Amino acid sequence: MSKESGSRVRLDRLGRHARITFRKPAEGPPVVSLQAIAELREALASLAGDPGVRSVTLRSEGDGVFLAGGDLQEFETLDTPDKGREMAEGMRAVLRGFEDLPCPVLAVLDGDVFGGGCETVLAADIRIAAPGVRLAFTQGRFGLIPGWGGATRLTRLVGRGRALSLLMTGRPVGAREAQAIGLVDEVVPRQRLDDALADLLANLEMVAPEAVRAAKEAVRTAVMLPFEQSLAHELDLFTTLWASAAHREGLRAFFERRAPAWAGEAAPAGATSKGSRGGTGRRKKVQP
Repeated sequence: MSKESGSRVRLDRLGRHARITFRKPAEGPPVVSLQAIAELREALASLAGDPGVRSVTLRSEGDGVFLAGGDLQEFETLDTPDKGREMAEGMRAVLRGFEDLPCPVLAVLDGDVFGGGCETVLAADIRIAAPGVRLAFTQGRFGLIPGWGGATRLTRLVGRGRALSLLMTGRPVGAREAQAIGLVDEVVPRQRLDDALADLLANLEMVAPEAVRAAKEAVRTAVMLPFEQSLAHELDLFTTLWASAAHREGLRAFFERRAPAWAGEAAPAGATSKGSRGGTGRRKKVQP
């Protein structure tokens, strides 16, 4: 992926973890433009083809605004229903791509999120926010509703009544309220965002990649499938893991009081687990 100054999205590999950064343009906050959509699709293609990626983190270069939604000046030129639909379908594919990645997608919000920016971060698996962050579905103030799947994701997260309230008023929701209703999973002081992400990545390292992938699939299908079908699918995933090398390595590491060494990944030198009955040892923090 291009890392030139004119790019709207930057992809970086940090060991087994990846980071997608929404770049700040010359003027204004980071936005989703047609170029950004193309670059996000390119980044997803690269990540989907790399089984060594353990996580993807969404960050922003914005100063006070994480992501302001669509590029209004550019999107104003998409003046027919077909052009608007084509743009929306492109970004919908990006957000489904985040959900389809076998590894977790984490959004670290250190600035406000508006409109399509909210739709974007709702496609992440886990959202961490600074206390002063606000989220607002502002599409209605431009005579629209979400076009990238945001109404559906919002309703499944917060329920019918809250979703209608947020969509029909466009009112901003502070980080604490967002956490209370399920829009945000964790709120930490701004100066601790990087530490909170590093802790999360370190704990992800302690879990078998196969188990992380299965957990993401099980939870995603629990939302989409009828109850009995979801239970059956969860059992299928469990049964596949039961006979896996990852399960055997996890048991060995537990009884040997050491950190597990998953296939293709070396355990850090000197890493041990905390005891032999239910300990949850941590690896050294992974720098985000």
